[in-house]
Amino acid sequence: RQATRLFEEAITAADHLAYVRCAAHAELGCLAAFEGDQERAHQHEQAAADLAPTTGVRDSMAMAANAAGLIARFRGDLHQAKASHLHALAVFQELGSEIGIAYTRCCLGYADHHLGHASTAARHFGDALTLAHRAGRSDIMAAALEGLACVAASHDAEACARLLGAARRIRETTGIHLTMIEGHDPHQAQAHARSVLGTNQFAVATNTGKHSSLDELPLGATTRAFKSGP
Repeated sequence: RQATRLFEEAITAADHLAYVRCAAHAELGCLAAFEGDQERAHQHEQAAADLAPTTGVRDSMAMAANAAGLIARFRGDLHQAKASHLHALAVFQELGSEIGIAYTRCCLGYADHHLGHASTAARHFGDALTLAHRAGRSDIMAAALEGLACVAASHDAEACARLLGAARRIRETTGIHLTMIEGHDPHQAQAHARSVLGTNQFAVATNTGKHSSLDELPLGATTRAFKSGP
C-alpha cells in the first residue's frame, strides 16, 4: 500500500518526466497483478507501454516489457510472459546492461519454471545469480536463489531449504523482502520442503543455508539435475 501510494504520487509530481511516469506505471501494474487486480494491472501496463517510446531512454522499452511479462505470469499467461521477457532481454543485451540482463534472466527463470522447463529455468537463475553477484545487486541475488530453490523443491527438499536460507540471509541483511520477480513461488517451495523434511530438519537445512557462502550452496547440483530437460 505504501509503495502504491508513493508511485501514484510520483506520477502526479512528474507530469513532464515521461521516464519517471513510465517506471511508476510499470511498478504499479506489477503490484496490482500481485494483488490479483488484473483490470488495474492492465491499465498501468498499457500506460507504461504507451509512455515507453516517448521517454528518449532505450531501457524504458525493456522496463515496460518486463512489467508486461510479470503481469502476464501473475494472470497465468505464461507464453506471453516469456515472450515479453525475451523482448526485454534483447533490449538489455543491446544496451550491454548487466543488471538489466540479470533481472530479466531471473524473470525468465520463473516463467520457465511455471512452464515446466526446469532445465532452462535453472540456467536462467544461475546466470542471473552470477551477474547480480558481480553487479552487487542483492535483491536480484535473493530472487535468483529462491528461483533455484523452487526448481530444487521437486527433487531435493534439503537443497531447496538451504537455498531458501541463503536468500533469507540476504533479505534480512538488506531489508529487501519482496522484489516482485519471485511472486508467491518461494512460499510454495518452502511449504513443500517443510512437508517433506519435517519442521526440525527443514529448520536445520535453512540455517545451514543462511550461514553458507555461495560456493558452499548446492547451485551446480540444482542446474545439473535438469541438464537433459527442455
